[in-house]
Amino acid sequence: MDASMVLNKPVTEWLDLSDHRVVGFQCPIGIGESSPVLENWTFAAKANHPLINNWKAECRKTINMGYKAFKEHTLKTMPHHPVYDQLPYLTMHAAYIKVHDPLQVHMIHCFDPQHGPFAFTQEEWKSGHRWYAVYKLFRRPFENMSSVKLTGETRFYAERYLKLFPVSKHSYMHRTLKYENLMCVIMNVIIIIITVLFAYAFIRSMFSAKKRQISSRVL
Repeated sequence: MDASMVLNKPVTEWLDLSDHRVVGFQCPIGIGESSPVLENWTFAAKANHPLINNWKAECRKTINMGYKAFKEHTLKTMPHHPVYDQLPYLTMHAAYIKVHDPLQVHMIHCFDPQHGPFAFTQEEWKSGHRWYAVYKLFRRPFENMSSVKLTGETRFYAERYLKLFPVSKHSYMHRTLKYENLMCVIMNVIIIIITVLFAYAFIRSMFSAKKRQISSRVL
């Protein structure tokens, strides 16, 4: 499990410890394709699970081959999958596609309303307005969600939000991570006010100087 997973409930909400399969979340890239992809940032499996061993072996083969060679080989020999458009970044995902076995894995939909870590951004995923999804995490409770996954993009928006806006005490991020940033927001407001006042004083002095210059020419 990545450190960028923000838990609201125990993992046993979505993980059955007696399940013999690998349990994880389906990657939102390529949903509906013939080969679903298991996300690599959170999953669970019994020790020495054959699917995980096969995945590790494929990743090791990729490293030995080299990422560029792996990409070229994959594009030539495998049916197209949207994941391949983001190689080498999604190399582990591409390696998983080659070993996927539907009988050995249970994937939870990443946008599942209760257990999907991307449920908070379902409405904004396709539109590309993920900044607004992050905004909602700091303003709304989302009490039913088990967890939230913050990607690099959404972490960027979260950092910017914390510098500019207050965190609601009833929000998901306050309840789970105890975020409070009121003083930061107050300081930013003070800085903005001071900047505006200085700009106003500067512009006023410029106009006054210009006015005096015109007056001296008239006299």
